[in-house]
Amino acid sequence: MGKKIKSIAGATLSVFLLSSSVSYGYYSMPKNFIATYFSAGQGQKAYNVATNDNPPLKDMNMVIIAFANSINSSNGATLEFGYDAPITRKVVEAIQARTNPNTNILMSIGAPNGVDINNTTFANNAANFLLSHHLQGLDLDIESNEQQILPLVKTLYPVFHKDGLLLTVSVAFYPENYRLNSTNISQFYNNVNYVEIQNYFYGTSLDSYKRSIATWHNTGIPYNKIVGGISSEDGDVQTPISQIPLWVYYSKGYDNCSTQGTDCKYTKDHQLAGMFSWRLDNDHTPSASKTDIDPTFQGADTLYQSMIKPLKG
Repeated sequence: MGKKIKSIAGATLSVFLLSSSVSYGYYSMPKNFIATYFSAGQGQKAYNVATNDNPPLKDMNMVIIAFANSINSSNGATLEFGYDAPITRKVVEAIQARTNPNTNILMSIGAPNGVDINNTTFANNAANFLLSHHLQGLDLDIESNEQQILPLVKTLYPVFHKDGLLLTVSVAFYPENYRLNSTNISQFYNNVNYVEIQNYFYGTSLDSYKRSIATWHNTGIPYNKIVGGISSEDGDVQTPISQIPLWVYYSKGYDNCSTQGTDCKYTKDHQLAGMFSWRLDNDHTPSASKTDIDPTFQGADTLYQSMIKPLKG
């Protein structure tokens, strides 16, 4: 069973006893936490970014590494590192070595591609995989057959919660795409720790950001379960740097802020759990054609500076 202890850094740690001498688990998240995704998809280039380019990993309370794969094994469905598995594992270890001791590091999985993961065998095998690699949880980034999300989290969360692991879900579409509505939404949010909204697919303005948050909250998800998202990845949906502070201020419960964080009105009504960026390894590279080469981390840095900035009414 999981239990709560205090870590050396003073953060609350939910612990699973893996053996008589070793324990792992997730750290409690601070108010207005900052998260980022890091993809291992570019293999050696991604590893080079993690080890050589000094990414701002110590600014992060959570790092979600994409991707792991769900596979069938002799012991039932389980997880393995995705892409080039040995390099992905090196990326994970490099990130673990460069984050703060109380940073939660999760693996993300996409669509299971024919593997049945909606069962307790997978839940237990996946938990063992995560714990054995000193990871703090799993992120579900399933963008096909989205209707499987609700039954899946109802199966996974009890096992993960017992074992001291986080379960998060990244959503790119509307609640109805996931067969979620006002009658079943509580079953969803009570079986996840956080819901990360890919707000950048809804538009690049503050108004589009507000609408996408409202779409999910009005279905019934509490604000303190929602994590807002910016895209720092080169491409058509990249969040403009000028918009990031405004999205952050709104997520912290403020309205009517200038870009400099003045003239704000604090409402509390829409204070989110935190914000994330997709994705650190390709954050504002000098050329969109040079994936995972010399990222400037301008998006993540702007997100961090905006999150810690004192706001004035």
